[in-house]
Amino acid sequence: MATVVLDASALGFPVALLPLRAAMGVCLAIEEHGVRPLVKWPNDLLVGGRKIAGILCETCGGSVLVGFGVNCTQKRFPEDLAAVACSILQASGTEVNPLSLLPRVLARMKEALGDERWREKLLGRLASRDDLIRVEGAGDSETTRA
Repeated sequence: MATVVLDASALGFPVALLPLRAAMGVCLAIEEHGVRPLVKWPNDLLVGGRKIAGILCETCGGSVLVGFGVNCTQKRFPEDLAAVACSILQASGTEVNPLSLLPRVLARMKEALGDERWREKLLGRLASRDDLIRVEGAGDSETTRA
């Protein structure tokens, strides 16, 4: 797990887009190891429907904290997580040292934060895209496409 501190005023885009852009960076770094995660908005990366990484962004004064964690070397998970979590090792058969992955994640995240085509790249990596979903709130409910 690592956290990056960014100056919110220097982003050049609305802070609300940061989780998706940061997710692109983490996706691209993981993809370098033969695994193609999908982004489950707002903060999960999935492989085969199982969580391989998580991202959490939080504002703090004029800064934004981007925390992320990637499951790298787990051969198995506890029984209660086995069906919902996976690692790069499980998904690719390749053991990836978290300390060697970290500089790649940071480099790819920096690229994603400045990439004008980030949205186009993200569209092909969205989990549940075009699936029917139910949106509920304030006693109302409606079905729409994700």
